Amino acid sequence: MTGVEAAWYVTRLAQIPSSPLTATGVLDGGAGAAECRRIGVEIHRLHGADGMVEVCRAYREALDAETAEKIGKAWTGIGQWQG
Repeated sequence: MTGVEAAWYVTRLAQIPSSPLTATGVLDGGAGAAECRRIGVEIHRLHGADGMVEVCRAYREALDAETAEKIGKAWTGIGQWQG
């Protein structure tokens, strides 16, 4: 995965709407969580677990470590990903 590809996925993840209760749509149990998982499945299909690691790292470095951790948890069970 190139840096440009990772940045594109970071942008997609950052655009997931926030929930007023969780401050991030990633783990809201609704559409935000489903979209986050869809993106994770896509990354895994195209780039494997290494791509997932790269996107989480890029998100953490570019935006927010706490949300990157939530993304990792949302991806639990995709391939061999353990959050």
